[in-house]
Amino acid sequence: MNQLKPYLLTLLIHPQAEAEEKHEIEKVIKDWLSENGGEIKDIKTEDKRRISYTIGHTQQVALTNILFEFPGTKLNDLTAKLRRQKKILRFRVYQHAFRAEGKTIKDIPTRSMLQQATKEAAAQSTLPPVEKAPLAKLDEKIEEILEEKVL
Repeated sequence: MNQLKPYLLTLLIHPQAEAEEKHEIEKVIKDWLSENGGEIKDIKTEDKRRISYTIGHTQQVALTNILFEFPGTKLNDLTAKLRRQKKILRFRVYQHAFRAEGKTIKDIPTRSMLQQATKEAAAQSTLPPVEKAPLAKLDEKIEEILEEKVL
Protein backbone atom coordinates (compact mmCIF):
# COMPACT_ATOMS: atom_id res chain seq x y z
CA MET A 1 0.00 0.00 0.00
CA ASN A 2 1.22 3.51 -0.82
CA GLN A 3 1.96 5.71 2.13
CA LEU A 4 0.00 8.95 2.24
CA LYS A 5 2.11 12.11 2.28
CA PRO A 6 0.88 15.60 3.20
CA TYR A 7 0.65 18.12 0.36
CA LEU A 8 -0.54 21.69 -0.07
CA LEU A 9 -2.15 22.63 -3.38
CA THR A 10 -2.31 26.35 -4.17
CA LEU A 11 -4.63 27.38 -7.00
CA LEU A 12 -4.82 30.77 -8.68
CA ILE A 13 -8.28 30.88 -10.26
CA HIS A 14 -9.43 33.48 -12.78
CA PRO A 15 -11.20 36.33 -10.93
CA GLN A 16 -14.16 36.38 -13.32
CA ALA A 17 -15.00 32.76 -12.55
CA GLU A 18 -18.43 32.45 -11.00
CA ALA A 19 -18.79 31.05 -7.49
CA GLU A 20 -20.39 27.95 -9.03
CA GLU A 21 -17.35 27.42 -11.26
CA LYS A 22 -15.00 27.71 -8.28
CA HIS A 23 -17.05 25.19 -6.34
CA GLU A 24 -17.07 22.93 -9.40
CA ILE A 25 -13.26 23.04 -9.58
CA GLU A 26 -13.03 22.21 -5.86
CA LYS A 27 -15.54 19.38 -6.30
CA VAL A 28 -13.60 17.89 -9.23
CA ILE A 29 -10.38 17.95 -7.20
CA LYS A 30 -12.09 16.51 -4.08
CA ASP A 31 -13.70 13.70 -6.05
CA TRP A 32 -10.53 12.83 -7.92
CA LEU A 33 -8.44 12.80 -4.73
CA SER A 34 -10.90 10.58 -2.88
CA GLU A 35 -11.15 8.18 -5.85
CA ASN A 36 -7.37 7.81 -5.91
CA GLY A 37 -6.85 7.22 -2.20
CA GLY A 38 -6.35 10.80 -1.04
CA GLU A 39 -7.83 12.54 1.97
CA ILE A 40 -8.61 16.27 2.17
CA LYS A 41 -7.71 17.93 5.49
CA ASP A 42 -8.55 21.60 4.92
CA ILE A 43 -9.67 24.06 2.22
CA LYS A 44 -9.14 27.82 2.48
CA THR A 45 -10.47 30.22 -0.13
CA GLU A 46 -9.90 33.95 -0.62
CA ASP A 47 -12.15 35.88 -2.99
CA LYS A 48 -9.83 38.24 -4.84
CA ARG A 49 -6.21 39.00 -4.28
CA ARG A 50 -3.88 41.32 -6.17
CA ILE A 51 -0.70 39.72 -7.50
CA SER A 52 2.53 41.43 -8.49
CA TYR A 53 2.55 40.31 -12.12
CA THR A 54 -0.07 39.86 -14.80
CA ILE A 55 -1.42 36.47 -15.77
CA GLY A 56 -3.72 36.45 -18.78
CA HIS A 57 -4.13 40.26 -18.74
CA THR A 58 -5.26 40.33 -15.12
CA GLN A 59 -3.57 41.19 -11.85
CA GLN A 60 -6.25 39.78 -9.58
CA VAL A 61 -6.89 36.15 -8.80
CA ALA A 62 -9.00 34.05 -6.49
CA LEU A 63 -6.68 32.09 -4.22
CA THR A 64 -7.51 28.60 -2.95
CA ASN A 65 -5.31 26.45 -0.71
CA ILE A 66 -6.14 22.76 -0.32
CA LEU A 67 -4.32 20.74 2.33
CA PHE A 68 -4.52 17.00 1.63
CA GLU A 69 -2.81 13.66 2.06
CA PHE A 70 -2.11 11.66 -1.04
CA PRO A 71 0.19 8.90 -2.33
CA GLY A 72 3.13 10.56 -4.06
CA THR A 73 3.12 8.09 -6.96
CA LYS A 74 -0.09 9.56 -8.42
CA LEU A 75 0.90 13.21 -8.16
CA ASN A 76 1.65 13.49 -11.89
CA ASP A 77 -1.93 12.45 -12.66
CA LEU A 78 -3.21 15.22 -10.39
CA THR A 79 -1.10 17.87 -12.13
CA ALA A 80 -2.30 16.64 -15.55
CA LYS A 81 -5.90 16.94 -14.33
CA LEU A 82 -5.29 20.49 -13.09
CA ARG A 83 -3.70 21.56 -16.38
CA ARG A 84 -6.93 20.70 -18.21
CA GLN A 85 -8.97 23.14 -16.11
CA LYS A 86 -9.34 26.37 -18.09
CA LYS A 87 -10.25 28.63 -15.15
CA ILE A 88 -7.10 27.70 -13.20
CA LEU A 89 -4.44 30.24 -14.16
CA ARG A 90 -1.61 28.75 -12.09
CA PHE A 91 -1.21 25.99 -9.54
CA ARG A 92 1.55 24.60 -7.37
CA VAL A 93 1.76 21.45 -5.26
CA TYR A 94 4.04 21.63 -2.22
CA GLN A 95 5.02 18.82 0.08
CA HIS A 96 3.77 19.96 3.46
CA ALA A 97 4.85 19.13 6.99
CA PHE A 98 2.09 19.25 9.56
CA ARG A 99 2.98 21.22 12.64
CA ALA A 100 2.35 19.54 15.96
CA GLU A 101 -0.31 21.11 18.16
CA GLY A 102 0.97 23.72 20.54
CA LYS A 103 4.22 24.16 18.63
CA THR A 104 5.11 27.66 17.56
CA ILE A 105 8.07 29.21 15.82
CA LYS A 106 9.42 30.17 19.24
CA ASP A 107 9.75 26.48 20.13
CA ILE A 108 12.34 25.94 17.40
CA PRO A 109 15.87 26.23 18.80
CA THR A 110 17.87 29.15 17.47
CA ARG A 111 21.39 28.90 16.11
CA SER A 112 22.89 30.37 19.29
CA MET A 113 21.02 27.84 21.42
CA LEU A 114 22.37 25.02 19.25
CA GLN A 115 25.91 26.39 19.46
CA GLN A 116 25.64 26.65 23.23
CA ALA A 117 24.40 23.06 23.43
CA THR A 118 27.34 21.83 21.36
CA LYS A 119 29.78 23.77 23.58
CA GLU A 120 28.23 22.21 26.68
CA ALA A 121 28.48 18.77 25.11
CA ALA A 122 32.12 19.39 24.23
CA ALA A 123 32.82 20.56 27.79
CA GLN A 124 31.39 17.31 29.13
CA SER A 125 33.56 15.16 26.90
CA THR A 126 36.16 12.83 28.43
CA LEU A 127 39.17 14.52 26.84
CA PRO A 128 41.64 16.14 29.22
CA PRO A 129 41.50 19.92 29.29
CA VAL A 130 43.95 21.76 27.07
CA GLU A 131 46.60 23.69 29.01
CA LYS A 132 47.03 27.29 28.01
CA ALA A 133 50.53 28.69 27.65
CA PRO A 134 51.38 31.66 29.89
CA LEU A 135 51.80 35.03 28.18
CA ALA A 136 55.44 35.31 29.25
CA LYS A 137 56.37 32.20 27.28
CA LEU A 138 54.47 33.48 24.24
CA ASP A 139 56.36 36.79 24.36
CA GLU A 140 59.69 34.95 24.59
CA LYS A 141 58.81 32.78 21.61
CA ILE A 142 57.79 35.81 19.52
CA GLU A 143 61.07 37.60 20.34
CA GLU A 144 63.00 34.45 19.45
CA ILE A 145 61.28 34.23 16.07
CA LEU A 146 61.82 37.91 15.32
CA GLU A 147 65.55 37.74 16.14
CA GLU A 148 66.21 34.90 13.70
CA LYS A 149 67.76 35.93 10.44
CA VAL A 150 65.59 35.61 7.38
CA LEU A 151 67.26 34.27 4.23
